[in-house]
Amino acid sequence: MILPMFPLGTVLLPGCLLPLHVFEDRYRRLFADLNGEKQIFGICLIERGSEVGGGDVRFSVGTLARVLMRRDFDDGRLAVVVGGTNRIRVDRWMPEVDFPQAEVTEFREIEDELDESVDLVRPLVTRVNSIATELGYESRSIDPLEQGGPTVRLYHLIDATPLDVLDRQRLLEAEQLSDRLKLFRALLQDLESTLLMKMNQIDG
Repeated sequence: MILPMFPLGTVLLPGCLLPLHVFEDRYRRLFADLNGEKQIFGICLIERGSEVGGGDVRFSVGTLARVLMRRDFDDGRLAVVVGGTNRIRVDRWMPEVDFPQAEVTEFREIEDELDESVDLVRPLVTRVNSIATELGYESRSIDPLEQGGPTVRLYHLIDATPLDVLDRQRLLEAEQLSDRLKLFRALLQDLESTLLMKMNQIDG
């Protein structure tokens, strides 16, 4: 299918929310084109370049986004909240006319782990987030009653951590849940070691 695309300097994960401030002309045109029933478009991470002005290089794996809330301002700007649904792969970028568009394929998520396996990583997430908060990094609390299947639960855990955008992109690109869970644990352990080292330097 062919979708409008919104390349960004951040990663939207399936099942997670992302607020957008839309001001550039081409993306204002994109959202004007979404005024009908199909309030969906694709988001992908910019590999090199800027969000503004075009000419960027983009990763080929992104996320299908659905508009959940939208506010239009008198000066043409928009405040939008979108929710990630499925992973997508960009097969071909279309010639850009009004805004970026691409031919994409949706991924089928492979859930080869159980809820219990995902929940085992929660204590590590809590520990890393606690250290990160002490050092002034942004992180979020984890909902202990969070519902959803193992794939969504893992994406929510990833979204709660201070992992950088390239690590998030690597996790998004993981082919199946077991690969994503293994990589997530390894990235968290590396991040914990780095944060503890910084904390020791401050204390020392």
